[in-house]
Amino acid sequence: MGLRVVLVEQSIRHAVRDEIGLSTGLLTIASHLRRQLADVEISFLSLRLDQLRRQAVDLHTVWRRLEKLGPDVVGVGSWTCNFLDALVIAACAKRMGAIVVMGGLFPSMNDARIAGAFPEIDFLVRGEGEGTFADLCCALATGEDPRTVAGLTYRDGPELIRTPTRSPIDLRELVLPAYDLIPMEEYRGVRTAPGLFTSRGCPFDCVFCTLRDSWGGLYRRRPIADIAAELSYLTFGMGFDHIRVEDDAFTVDRHHTLEVCRILTQVGFDATYMVKTRVDLLDEHIMDVMFDAGVREVLLGVETVNPSALTSLRKTKSPDDWQRLAHRALSAGVRVGLQMTPVFMLGTPGETPGTLANLEDFIVDLYSETGTKPYLAFATPHPGSRLWAQRDQLGIAVLTQDLARYTHLQPVAVPSSLGKRGLKLLCDSYDRISTATDSRQANPEQDGGFLERMRSVPDTSDWVDTTRSELQRLIGVEKTKW
Repeated sequence: MGLRVVLVEQSIRHAVRDEIGLSTGLLTIASHLRRQLADVEISFLSLRLDQLRRQAVDLHTVWRRLEKLGPDVVGVGSWTCNFLDALVIAACAKRMGAIVVMGGLFPSMNDARIAGAFPEIDFLVRGEGEGTFADLCCALATGEDPRTVAGLTYRDGPELIRTPTRSPIDLRELVLPAYDLIPMEEYRGVRTAPGLFTSRGCPFDCVFCTLRDSWGGLYRRRPIADIAAELSYLTFGMGFDHIRVEDDAFTVDRHHTLEVCRILTQVGFDATYMVKTRVDLLDEHIMDVMFDAGVREVLLGVETVNPSALTSLRKTKSPDDWQRLAHRALSAGVRVGLQMTPVFMLGTPGETPGTLANLEDFIVDLYSETGTKPYLAFATPHPGSRLWAQRDQLGIAVLTQDLARYTHLQPVAVPSSLGKRGLKLLCDSYDRISTATDSRQANPEQDGGFLERMRSVPDTSDWVDTTRSELQRLIGVEKTKW
């Protein structure tokens, strides 16, 4: 019998939206593994799907589902907010004798600390996972030394091993995600929108962005023919009529954007699309082209108009220019017929009561003039990110080490420049904006109990200790079910 591999999509404790996107990242990893290792049996386990179907997702569920599959290797991805959930999966898999491999943004940014603190994980994949995971599974199947696999971090006894960093993947080598691993009939009962990349990476250097740590800051385009082939499969083959384009900034390369839109228009995939981009990368012509191609929603990164924050976040425009660009892009998008959703961050470095009030006025004025409802987020210094590393220099007070709260939907940090009442100022501003712009449904309710327990003083504990303690508590509560 060949190597049995289970790829797990974990649940999310504080989900942004009550919907699910197909895990194209894990499914692409599965396709690359199949191509490289012939004698392999791959299963896909979605605890997120269970969660959305209102089914129990606890240690007992994880143990029972994994035990039935009998894996040799369990692979799981992680963001900051679901790192604890990934550890629960790892603990279950480890106890039944499987080799545990973890990848994703958060492990990539914190690989050395995680490898040293969490023996539930055998190997950490840094950055893009397709080549590294496939090479590792081949090494495990043949008995080869994992030190030969680029992009890994792990412990060999007391020694921390960090193999050489893997070069970014050539996107021409990507293969169609292994959609056959997904029980599509079960996905029909929940809100499902598959994600698709037409490019990876972003040439900009926004200090708050964690995706840059995964893609390496290198912008790469997928071949147009490959994009068309995947879209054909998703629309004509699987019947999806709405697709999330996952590019960090869809319009960063104008020629590529126009080429993608051309193929969408020519082939007529009979689908609509959601894209993300920045205010300085749009004009009315390209939005006209996007609309004709089926794009209907644009998430537009505005973030802030705070002068000091624009500088610290490494935006290259002046506040006046940034506001003018936002007005122009949103107004033009509305004229074209696009649903424009400007995305703002509250509590950016250097925020003061005055600049917060100015931002609030700007957002409300935009809504009055264009009718665009904002999506509100809180500036979040993820452990391992550049914003986290510079938090003292930028005057950011981290208020909680509970990683499950690091969703951008709750204020987990406050700039000291807001003063002692900074947390209340942020929450009050959030409430006023969402009320004035009729965007309550687009922006989640604040967790009053959580905020009540917080104070505008730094939490000096360590996220590793906090997470380890919570994992032990969860295992202790559930251990009788194992």
